[in-house]
Amino acid sequence: IIVNAPWYVRNSVIRNDLKIETTDEFIKELSRNFFQKLVNHTNPTVLDQLNYTHNNGKYAFPYATTKWSTPLKPP
Repeated sequence: IIVNAPWYVRNSVIRNDLKIETTDEFIKELSRNFFQKLVNHTNPTVLDQLNYTHNNGKYAFPYATTKWSTPLKPP
């Protein structure tokens, strides 16, 4: 709608024509910039982020297997 493209044009085609990066690429670039600037930061709590390692647990989405004490029901 914003670029006046017909409804049947794929988002990937619009993104390529407008030379817009994907959301994944944008987030990766933001995180790269953040960690590059993090090295020179003076706050020790922020510097601890350099030591963070992602724990690949057994479940990708642990909340999906959580048994809630009170089940959530829609109104």
